[in-house]
Amino acid sequence: EDNPRPNLAILALLAKIPKRIGDRSRILYGWIYNCGVWINSADQTKHHVELYLELLKPLGIDRIKPPAKLIVDEGAREKVELLLQNFRGKKLAGIHIGTGGGNRALLPSVYKEIGKRLNSLGFEIVFIGGNKEIGQMEEIKSNIDYPFLDMVDKLSMLELFALISKLSIFVGVDSGPMHAASAL
Repeated sequence: EDNPRPNLAILALLAKIPKRIGDRSRILYGWIYNCGVWINSADQTKHHVELYLELLKPLGIDRIKPPAKLIVDEGAREKVELLLQNFRGKKLAGIHIGTGGGNRALLPSVYKEIGKRLNSLGFEIVFIGGNKEIGQMEEIKSNIDYPFLDMVDKLSMLELFALISKLSIFVGVDSGPMHAASAL
């Protein structure tokens, strides 16, 4: 679990489980893990999956690279190919303006500026997001001075994955589409 609760650690202690493996860096209850590992959750260079695989080290398992592979649906790929027919042979930069729930969105002016800078580097800009981002996209679109493709709330999940597979660059916060981009 991403944010372990102290009651689970205490339960393991009370159950007299001889080897309690967990994140020792947890201030209130890390001491309970007698076979614990110090996890630096502030390390932005590692995905949470990689961080939590550290917990396998007390078991003698320390060289696991998690497989992250996402297969793109062929029908969705074909639909996206049609949507992007005017962009064949061009470098695409996708800017996901959604937040995934727990994260804060950037200001529309920041998304505009990111798009402008990427466009000046030769990228065609594609904005993506869900129906919650329609209003934000309207604000982003106002007074924009570079070409872009608005795909906010226009794709199914399978089509979104197909579009992400076509991108040279993905910009976005910690969200489902960011994880899909990483896997692709």
